[in-house]
Amino acid sequence: PYLRRVQEKFVMKETDLDIIAHIAMLDELADVMESASNQAMEFHLRKGNDFASWIQNAVGDQDLAQKINSIDYSDPSDARQKAVSAIRERTDSLR
Repeated sequence: PYLRRVQEKFVMKETDLDIIAHIAMLDELADVMESASNQAMEFHLRKGNDFASWIQNAVGDQDLAQKINSIDYSDPSDARQKAVSAIRERTDSLR
């Protein structure tokens, strides 16, 4: 069920007005995160972890959400790699 397209899309942004992508699947999130700027990563971590919230609430994968939420985001570049890796590992394990 976690590999499906979800109704509530994640809107990846760099700023409130600068939308990068509308994401409906975990694979899409990993693809977009892989090339996202540090600014975009930081934007979604200002008031909590938007990535983990979407994964938990829209996708329904609490295990992956917890893993994404536990990543240290003080270095956005390193955090991006860890998050993308965690998402890809999870989706690969579900196929």
